[in-house]
Amino acid sequence: TNIALHAPHSGDEELVRAARQSGALEWINQRAAGFDAPVGERGDGLSGGQRQSVALARAFLRDPPVLLLDEPTSDMDAMSERVFIEQMKGAAADKTIIVVTHKPALLELVDRLIVLDRNGVQADGPKDKVMAALQRRSAEKKASTAAAAPLPEGETVPTSETSSDELTQAASGQSD
Repeated sequence: TNIALHAPHSGDEELVRAARQSGALEWINQRAAGFDAPVGERGDGLSGGQRQSVALARAFLRDPPVLLLDEPTSDMDAMSERVFIEQMKGAAADKTIIVVTHKPALLELVDRLIVLDRNGVQADGPKDKVMAALQRRSAEKKASTAAAAPLPEGETVPTSETSSDELTQAASGQSD
C-alpha cells in the first residue's frame, strides 16, 4: 500500500490506525480495491486532499512523539478537514503536535497558541487567553480605524458638549 511506502513492515492494524487518524480511511474504504488500489506517480489519480491525507497517514504510521504539521488540511474539503480534526483530537493525546496554519478550525487541536508575523512573536500563551487578547486588539483597531475614517458629507461627530437628546437623535437618524 502507498501509505506503507516508508514503513514496509507495518501490519494491517497499524495501516488502518494511520489511515483513520489522517482521515483517509473513509475514502480508502469507498474504493473497490481499498488499500490495494493502485496510485500513480506523485499521487496521480488522487485528489489534492487525498494526497495530503496519505502523506499524513505516512507520518502517523511512524507514530512519532512530536509531529510538525504545516497547513495539514490546505488541500482538503471542509468535510475531510472536519474528519481529520476529530480523529486528531483522539490521536494527539500522548503527542506534541505543532500546527502551522491560517485556518481557525485547526485551533481546536491546540492548547497553546503562538502568533507570528514578519516581525516575530506577537502573542504566546494559553489558546483562550491569546484568542481573547487578539479579539480585543482587533476591536481596538476597528474602533481607531472607524474614528479616523472620513464622515459622509453633512455629518458631524458628537462632542462632549453634545447633549444626550442630540446624541439620541443622531443615533436614531432624526434631526431638528
